[in-house]
Amino acid sequence: MISLFFSGMLALYAFALVVFDNELFLPFLYLINVVMVGAYGLYALIVRVKPKFPAPFIAYTVLVALSVASIFWSVDQNFSIGMVRTMALILVSMFVVYNIIIHFGNATAFFIGLYAAIGFNLLMALGLVNLNLSEVGIRFLGSINQSNLMGYIGHVTVFFGYVHIVSVAGRRSVAAKKMVEILALLAICVVAVFVTYLTGSRTAIVLVAALLLWVFLTAFFKPVIAVPLIGVVVAAYLVVSSGSLGKLVISGDVDFANVAEMVYNRMESGAENDDGSVDERADLARAAYALYSERPLLGNGIGAFQSLNVSYAHNNYLEIMSSVGMIGLICMLSFYGLILRAILSMRVWRFKLLFGLMLLSFMAYDMALVSFNAKFQMLTPAVMLACITILRQNGERSLFNNPDFQVENQQRRRRRKRRSIGLSV
Repeated sequence: MISLFFSGMLALYAFALVVFDNELFLPFLYLINVVMVGAYGLYALIVRVKPKFPAPFIAYTVLVALSVASIFWSVDQNFSIGMVRTMALILVSMFVVYNIIIHFGNATAFFIGLYAAIGFNLLMALGLVNLNLSEVGIRFLGSINQSNLMGYIGHVTVFFGYVHIVSVAGRRSVAAKKMVEILALLAICVVAVFVTYLTGSRTAIVLVAALLLWVFLTAFFKPVIAVPLIGVVVAAYLVVSSGSLGKLVISGDVDFANVAEMVYNRMESGAENDDGSVDERADLARAAYALYSERPLLGNGIGAFQSLNVSYAHNNYLEIMSSVGMIGLICMLSFYGLILRAILSMRVWRFKLLFGLMLLSFMAYDMALVSFNAKFQMLTPAVMLACITILRQNGERSLFNNPDFQVENQQRRRRRKRRSIGLSV
């Protein structure tokens, strides 16, 4: 019963992260967050659970501590205090979500909440649901009210959907039941790809295409062959593609016919249009670097660039450098580096390369988005890290806990240990 409660809480939180993280419904997200954190804290005290605090979280904790210290030399202390509160909440949420997944083995509960949120956004795109958000864009903004971040969410949904499919295939159950689940998950992935396409996010579309290529090529080739082929295709796109992938006007009264027409127009002449965002981001990047140059070691205080320019830098690395300097950048890169260390410790090359590809995608998104103070973007690597931990416990076969997998994994470790002792003798 307790496991079911926390699974439901995790699914609800994942749904809220996507649907409620906007100016109208943000209080609901905070309420769900507080309930989840409080419930797990109470459970841990009663049952005397020893929570785990993985190494990547230490790197982010140092970044949060540095951000707190930067308030004293910040150009706008009130703005910095607000951002530090957000980062502290993100750290607590990462810690709680990671430990819930590890303790109850329910990573798929988070995925289910994400699937529901993507379905909700599809209804928004079709005009069947309207949240009455204030901002209107030339591309599909989604419930998150930001097209690039919505594209990121769609990409992450495809990734977790694929990991879910692999786990279902590796689970010991009736073949017919597994096939039904896999077909349902494939349908969800198709919806996520479509929603990503509607956002018009160049980064998201390219990275989703790379992930789909991975899925397709690894079905026919070994991973070591698939990776170079994916690199060649992505490089070819970067060389051949020119400008924007086009505009897509989405309003609140879109129906099925309009969606079909817009998709056709995008396919026909999408590359000929340009929304001017590339030039705007270049200007923001130059301004962020100029601000960083004033105080390169410790920066100008957390959130300095946003406070001075009423906009973020569209580049996570430059945003961090302008806020907390080179030391802050080292903390962020250490966060990714320690996750990479966990990935490299995996035994199965297919998983190792798949999670490595997704980690590179996270770092690529940081060239277009600011993630260090974003709830969903910081939580996603934490969920991925939890998936890696569960997979290793199950002999890297499935996310679903199975005593047989764990016994076999323990026996395999004992055999490796005996062989290493024999070699040393």
